[in-house]
Amino acid sequence: MSSRSPLRQPPWLPPPPDDTYYADSKEITKRVLDTIFNNLSKCPDLNFGLLNVGDPDTRSCIRRRLAHLLPHDNYQYTYSQIAMWNALMDSPMALSNRDLQKVVPMKDYQHPLTLSGDIVPNSRGFFVYSWTMSVSEFDIFIEYLQTEERGFYQLIDWCGPIHGGRLTPDYRFTIRYVGSCAMSEWPNGPTENIYSETEDARSGNLAAFLMAILCKFPTVAATYQCHLIQYVTTLMVDKEGLHDLIHSVLIEFFGTPFVLNRHPKNKASKFFTERQSMVTSLNLRFDGAALKGRLDCPPSMFLKLRNHFKRIKDYLDATQSPDATGTNSGVFRFDDAKCAALVGQSMPQYYKGNRPIMIITGQSMHINDYIHGRPFSFSRDPGNQLVSQLLSHIGNRDLREMCVEPFAYYCLAPWPQHENLRDAIEFMWDYFKIVKPPLVGYQGNYLYYYVDEIGEPIRRQMGEHHFIHVSLMEPSRCRYGVEFIDGLACNFMHTSFVNAMLVADKVMQVLDDYEAIDREMDTLARQNSGSTQGSDPVRREQYVGNNSEAVCSLAMRLYEDFASTQAGGEFRRQFVEDTRVLRTEAQELALFIH
Repeated sequence: MSSRSPLRQPPWLPPPPDDTYYADSKEITKRVLDTIFNNLSKCPDLNFGLLNVGDPDTRSCIRRRLAHLLPHDNYQYTYSQIAMWNALMDSPMALSNRDLQKVVPMKDYQHPLTLSGDIVPNSRGFFVYSWTMSVSEFDIFIEYLQTEERGFYQLIDWCGPIHGGRLTPDYRFTIRYVGSCAMSEWPNGPTENIYSETEDARSGNLAAFLMAILCKFPTVAATYQCHLIQYVTTLMVDKEGLHDLIHSVLIEFFGTPFVLNRHPKNKASKFFTERQSMVTSLNLRFDGAALKGRLDCPPSMFLKLRNHFKRIKDYLDATQSPDATGTNSGVFRFDDAKCAALVGQSMPQYYKGNRPIMIITGQSMHINDYIHGRPFSFSRDPGNQLVSQLLSHIGNRDLREMCVEPFAYYCLAPWPQHENLRDAIEFMWDYFKIVKPPLVGYQGNYLYYYVDEIGEPIRRQMGEHHFIHVSLMEPSRCRYGVEFIDGLACNFMHTSFVNAMLVADKVMQVLDDYEAIDREMDTLARQNSGSTQGSDPVRREQYVGNNSEAVCSLAMRLYEDFASTQAGGEFRRQFVEDTRVLRTEAQELALFIH
């Protein structure tokens, strides 16, 4: 065929201005499909029901589903169209939506879908959210994530084409996310419920990305677009698992790791189950006994906590500008309902009528949990759900069924906007002064804690109150990284969390023995007064009503004694080994953005 022969252009694509024939489009289709099949075969945890990516029939099905997105043997394509497909495979973030639509049929959300005979009733489709960001904004974006102690592992992959291409500061690239919805919901469903999409199993880092751009990058948020991928649908009733399969295929088509999506990982439960016997041997009673023996939080404590969160609300009302969240100001306002949810989950469960045992502080709420005012027990955040899985393996209890935690959960920064974490930390210290817990588990990170510090109990003091601090690994650090490292991090998170529960168990044991606490208070009074002939009356009086130092001292002693037992020794060896292995690998491969 002559290079000037008329084109047989696919009718689902816009007519190109160039009519030059190009014959090698078959290689594009083969390359794309081979890449998709190869990448999905490396994800053994993916569950597509009755379908197997390695099966020839399944692969034929995928080819048919992508027929409108790839070059077809019956049609010809121009040089510019082939260039667009190559760009999608090589540097998808550099491909604008305008250029992408030259080869991928997509309908903008501003143009409602006209149902025709080509659309199957009761079907589901797929759409693409997109935002554009300049190179200079990307540099600020990385700095913001570091300040906020948030890590996007794929930023390492993004940095390559963005910083390695010698692009100008104002050059804009495109960030995409692939979602799905019922065809009957288009376009209102995807555009009005974008935050609900963060709870999808394949949402990946969408929630953290939305939080970042809504807080600090309104210019990026303003570039939002939503397009329906045409001609790719599945049935609402899906017994074979085809919908999940096609969703993962499209994620690969648009370029993992350059989209916000991530394939779901189900290995956490496997890791926890493999170590169930070790946890059982510890005979922890913290989870069950704390719930069984707990008393309601005193009314005076409830009032103090309510006033605490009211101060946060007043602070936000005074410091946030009216246009801080743009069109989402009403959605993200720290209103009374959200305040009440936070008060509820931060109320400590009292043991023996006078003391909360443990408080866990998390970095922030999941964005959709915040919008709907959902407490920790009902969180849709994958990180919080990972903690719930840990608890279920420790105490065989389902938090969703109990609607209660064996500990108070305090969100360090529940609101989506603040100048920096310094303000949030000040409020956290105020909370500790109110509750005075003997044990605090903080979900820390590698920016402030080294691996060999995480999970180890450390005695600390705040004013006259003493407590035991155990820094825990942020659960999100165990997701969407290198597979091998994720497994090591998950193992380490498990043992460090169990270690915190072990300390809590010893705190309970101490609180059961009032006489031992009194004796320890006398001993500490004598030591602090320098007297060996009895406690100094003035010094002893300072301990009345404040036995926190005695409780922490006894709990740490019991914890150390337990390590000399067979069960304690085996657990301690496992903890040390998990620490060593992760620390060794972390030195060779950067886990997070620094």
